[in-house]
Amino acid sequence: MDRCEILKNFEKCCFKNYLSCSSDYVFNAALFHAIMAREIRVEGAVEYELWFGIGKSKIRFSKREFCLVAGLKFGCLSNIINEEYEPVDGGIHERYFNNNPNILVKALHEVFMKVEFKNKKDALKMALVLFVESILIGQGYRHKVSRWFLRLVEDLRAFNRFP
Repeated sequence: MDRCEILKNFEKCCFKNYLSCSSDYVFNAALFHAIMAREIRVEGAVEYELWFGIGKSKIRFSKREFCLVAGLKFGCLSNIINEEYEPVDGGIHERYFNNNPNILVKALHEVFMKVEFKNKKDALKMALVLFVESILIGQGYRHKVSRWFLRLVEDLRAFNRFP
């Protein structure tokens, strides 16, 4: 399976809007620091909200604003994260990593780049987990891959509905 076919399948998934992002994006650490330094406590705020004092205004950044900015959805979490991890028989964790519980992002990337996938769904599953771990979560190559993403991705419909 060639990389163009993997890309076409990725274009149909929940992260398709990220493919049209400009590669000219530059992270402005000074601006981020300036905003974070203005974090305030607001009475009645819930745990997933961040509040900032900017000028004379109180600005909220919560799950809702994150989803609007990131183009992602947020809803009820799947029960999969509360269950004991069990590798899926015949899943990518078993097929490519022998159910190793300590897969590093680096190993995931190496397998994705080197393996000639015979099953196009495996290639898409690997791409999705790699995208979540290295782009959305921003894990470095030395961090372990979250095993429940490896389980969730085995059901592509559930993965695409995931918050």
